[in-house]
Amino acid sequence: MTARPAPAGLTSDQRFAETVAALERLRHRGVRPGIDRMARLCRHLGHPERAAPAVHVTGTNGKGSTAKMVATLLGAQGQRVGLYTSPHLVDVTERIALDGVPITHERFVELYESLVPTFETVGAQLGEPITHFEALTAMALVAFAQDQVDSLMIEVGIGGTHDDTNVVDAAVAVVTNVDLDHARYLGSTREEVAAQKAGIIKAKAVAILGEVDPGIRRILEVRCAEVGATPWRLGQEVRILHQAPAPGGRAVTVATPGGHYRVRVPLRGAHQAANAACALAAAEAFGGHPLPPDSLGALREMANPAHLELFGEPPAAAVDVAHNPHGSAALAAALEEAFGPRPRVLVFGVSPDKDAASMLRRLCDHVAAAVFTQCPDAPHREPEELAELARDLGYRATWVEPDPRQAVRAARSLASHGELVVLTGSHYWIGDVYPELTSLFGPPSAR
Repeated sequence: MTARPAPAGLTSDQRFAETVAALERLRHRGVRPGIDRMARLCRHLGHPERAAPAVHVTGTNGKGSTAKMVATLLGAQGQRVGLYTSPHLVDVTERIALDGVPITHERFVELYESLVPTFETVGAQLGEPITHFEALTAMALVAFAQDQVDSLMIEVGIGGTHDDTNVVDAAVAVVTNVDLDHARYLGSTREEVAAQKAGIIKAKAVAILGEVDPGIRRILEVRCAEVGATPWRLGQEVRILHQAPAPGGRAVTVATPGGHYRVRVPLRGAHQAANAACALAAAEAFGGHPLPPDSLGALREMANPAHLELFGEPPAAAVDVAHNPHGSAALAAALEEAFGPRPRVLVFGVSPDKDAASMLRRLCDHVAAAVFTQCPDAPHREPEELAELARDLGYRATWVEPDPRQAVRAARSLASHGELVVLTGSHYWIGDVYPELTSLFGPPSAR
């Protein structure tokens, strides 16, 4: 199957839909670890990955939040920033943002159609089509090169060493944390995962290391020594001096090699303090000087939907795209801090490769009822299997509703006035229902 542009004679909306469909057809290629294929694409495209100096972020969790914070801080200093993140929540253009704004549907179509000949040429050389993620990564890098950005802010897709984004030779590398996820590609131990993530640390870079486990961090430090990178470690060179809940997010005070920063981020949960510390350090290291005080306030305005985002008043919804045990544990701790033992109605669905049992075990406290769902357009665990698993773990009241919209409506009807509806498990099904949450629960809450 080859990449093809949208047929002629369509409206702009139809061309966008056809382009998204064409890219989705590339998903059957799955993931092809190793950057040789992506490097070949970049050579054919004139090396757009070299268009500007870069910050490269990996981590089991928090890398998207950290990447958006760094992009916000750099943009507040007058830089033109190209931000590439994944996955998207509702619209695929969310992945490619210029100066904090996703590219338009029209630009997305133009990029894809202009690159189809290269995709086909490289696919023919490889003997198989390029993958979905390779195509999107190439589109992002070309967009940033065409717009002559001052800096690239690139989030890893999976792992690090063999991820397509690792064609970027970043001046600053960030590893937020290391835990188990994507075992098929990254390994079944934290040590193996750490070795994969360490691969984004390049020669002479500054490496921001958010992982605090000494044994795991040592693997990252060894990589720094091997390539001559300078480590800035959370808890040593980078320290969180204070953190506390604040209306709509977190207040954090951080000390870095260059200064002390007091910021407020509109992201809830103690884990966001570590992400903010990594972001502040990365932005400082990238610029080579302390951050201007007037740039810090920009963090208050950044948006990161579905990261412990609250909608409405009781019964309210808490939405979080935690998709692995480490993320579920962070979500559970944040819910406990914010709401205590307040009863919760859980809406849950996951991809088939996830450790659903560990995720449900971490989320079980104070769950009064659980509704299990799926995303019909993406690989998923069957809701019936999840409900049976939950019952084995001690969940007492379980329902199955395959349609995610109906699942959320059912959860809302199950919730009494004081209960909290928690949507989590996978961005796939959450993205399907996200546009309807305001009508179901009320507008996003700043409390």
